[in-house]
Amino acid sequence: MKKFIVTLAAVMLMTVLAATAAFASDYDSAAKELSGIGMFRGTGTGFELDRAPTRAEAAVMLVRMYGAEDQAKADFAAGKLADPFTDVKNYAAPYVAWLYNKGLTTGTSATTFTPAAACSDQMYCAFVLRALGYDSSDFKYADTLAFAEKKGFYSAEMFSGKFLRDDLAAVTYQALAADMKDGSTYLLDSLVKSGAVDKTAAQSMETKMETYRAMEKSMAAVDSGTMDADVTMTMDYNMDENGTKTSSKTVTSGNMKMITKGTDIQMAEVMKTTADGADAGTSSVWMKDGWMYVQAVANGTTSQYKYAVADELAAARAMEGTDLTNSSTSALAIIKSIEAKTAGTDTVYTFVA
Repeated sequence: MKKFIVTLAAVMLMTVLAATAAFASDYDSAAKELSGIGMFRGTGTGFELDRAPTRAEAAVMLVRMYGAEDQAKADFAAGKLADPFTDVKNYAAPYVAWLYNKGLTTGTSATTFTPAAACSDQMYCAFVLRALGYDSSDFKYADTLAFAEKKGFYSAEMFSGKFLRDDLAAVTYQALAADMKDGSTYLLDSLVKSGAVDKTAAQSMETKMETYRAMEKSMAAVDSGTMDADVTMTMDYNMDENGTKTSSKTVTSGNMKMITKGTDIQMAEVMKTTADGADAGTSSVWMKDGWMYVQAVANGTTSQYKYAVADELAAARAMEGTDLTNSSTSALAIIKSIEAKTAGTDTVYTFVA
């Protein structure tokens, strides 16, 4: 039951975030933070987040996640690394050779790696899982995305459509906060301890990730069939489109409730939003008997719809009793900052998305 409650609570929270920040469709903040520790690098035209990553770029990222970039370059220059691929002759050669010698890639054929081909989310998540310590004995390639989602750093809802460098940055960022297979620590911490990532450069990122992980663990401590949470979210944003600048501030507040009794699950969520002090609408969500009912009121217009959530409920139920060792970091890429403060016996987490 614990995992099921946490899963539904997270879904409800992400629903609110999506409703108030639907236009925030990229992860440039995550890319900038990764750049700060040398993990993600751009080209002469910037990060190029709006194009698909190549297999060569994915290979480079994987070697960096192993903390082996300097070693790979040095060994390749010394002639200690070799591979059978005839189509890898550029900057990616040391990285691909290192992966091949470690048995982490077999290429697209006996003699080709096809470095310029697009890298899919499935392919990249398979690479990331290996960096976290998992191998073919833990998951099958066909089940890569489901396994990555179970391990907490991937979410199908966040990465729908064509997999871009933007998404690669987000997956990488979330994977750095994910637990290693052996449960000893999380990936970024292991890279800092090994000296692969500079401790000073990573300090603010580590603080953010550890605060987020602490919040996740506090949610995992819930062992009740009841949830009642008050939520207030304030969002300030500035937009510059073709020289026209627009600033706005929105505040969304309301309450989320959930009760579970055996297979009977009921929930209610009512949220009101204001934009620059003016009423911007109210949204209400109810769930009962396997159906989700949604009502939105804005500008004098009321919209209503419902949909079956049997599949989602079944999936959440299936996760009951699973190992909670791995913290979920699948929303971390949309969070710009997070802060924890003690208020009496409670810990209040405030984050900017």
